[in-house]
Amino acid sequence: MLLIDSDSIFSRLSSAPGPIVLYGAGFFARLALFAIRKHGYDVSHICDSDPTKHGTKFCGYTVQSAKQLNTIKHTAHVFVTSIYISPIESTLTMDGFQNIYACKAFFESVDYDDADLDLDDMPETRAYGQSRDIVNVQRQIQLYSNECLKRNISEHVGLDLKYVDFVLTEACSMKCIDCSNLMQYYEKGRHADLDAMLLHIERISKSVDSISEARVIGGEPLLHKKMHIIVNALLAHQNISNIVIYTNGTIVPKGENLECLKSDRVFLDITNYGEHSKKLELLKEVLEVNQINFIAKVPTWTDSGRILPHQGKTNSQLKWMFQNCCNNDVLSLLHGRLYRCPFSAHATNLEAIPSDKADWIDISEAADSDVLRKDINRLYNHKEFLTACSYCNGRDYTTPLIEAAVQTKKPLSFPEVVVSQ
Repeated sequence: MLLIDSDSIFSRLSSAPGPIVLYGAGFFARLALFAIRKHGYDVSHICDSDPTKHGTKFCGYTVQSAKQLNTIKHTAHVFVTSIYISPIESTLTMDGFQNIYACKAFFESVDYDDADLDLDDMPETRAYGQSRDIVNVQRQIQLYSNECLKRNISEHVGLDLKYVDFVLTEACSMKCIDCSNLMQYYEKGRHADLDAMLLHIERISKSVDSISEARVIGGEPLLHKKMHIIVNALLAHQNISNIVIYTNGTIVPKGENLECLKSDRVFLDITNYGEHSKKLELLKEVLEVNQINFIAKVPTWTDSGRILPHQGKTNSQLKWMFQNCCNNDVLSLLHGRLYRCPFSAHATNLEAIPSDKADWIDISEAADSDVLRKDINRLYNHKEFLTACSYCNGRDYTTPLIEAAVQTKKPLSFPEVVVSQ
């Protein structure tokens, strides 16, 4: 069983000394290394489920697979350094590891203001740059802590959502061939109905206990001149921790769309697409002058933006695919329907795949908060896979990497819908 409580973890570490292992060679491992060392402990190993990382260097460690640690699995203290806590706990338990911990206690017990998270000199590991500043560190720790809260059902039985995408528009200032949100398939993107979205925000907020991040996305949300109405509406709900606007560095907000970004609970998440992000430097300058929270990062893309013909996968394959998908904790509100993932939302909206009513909720018809709460809980916590999974190439560590932001001049077409027999 995963230990989260700080007293229990420190007691276990003191009473049963053993090698300390971090599972997940990414951003949270950097945070954990810093915190664990601050408490006077040493990390012995870093491992990861991604085979492409095995044998590579990360923060001075050679990344290993869990199987390579078989000889120490009964004595090792394994800290989950990934946001996907529950799947990793299940994997480690099945592999025979006995001492499994969340990092929440360590993360919340140290000051990261002056932390150096660049613990190696590999250029590719510095790609996230400003995403490591203290504002984003605090944001990520909060997400991790909320995931611990959601996972620890025995102590908490609320309905806590990690991410909810509020799709403000299908229009985008770029036309990326491999956009994982499928914007490349829209012939003419349309904006959301603001009055309807305001009502749907109200209904969703009343039906859940908390939302860690409400994500205002598109397309390109800054194309919508009234984006501020939605941002301010989200800010009015205290059970929404943070509001994050995702943008591509092509538009600089002004007027009310700039003013709404000045709350401490609002973050601008900028993807740096190099030459395509033509106004990135000006955007960063404006945000810095106005003391607006933002991060800017160079993306890594996988081949996840294609609508495929039905792949004929077995239920077992679909379950594995869904469990390991990096988007399996995202709900998406698109034109009044709440979907389980962005691919499902847009593929259904485009009528590129069969519409499965078990995979979405019509918020416009959900006036009863108790009924809506049950429906959201079913969709969020009790789905093993989606109809859309059969038409998706996957978004997990096995999905091939591709060049980001390759542009197309014309909308793409998708295969004719073929319903599985």
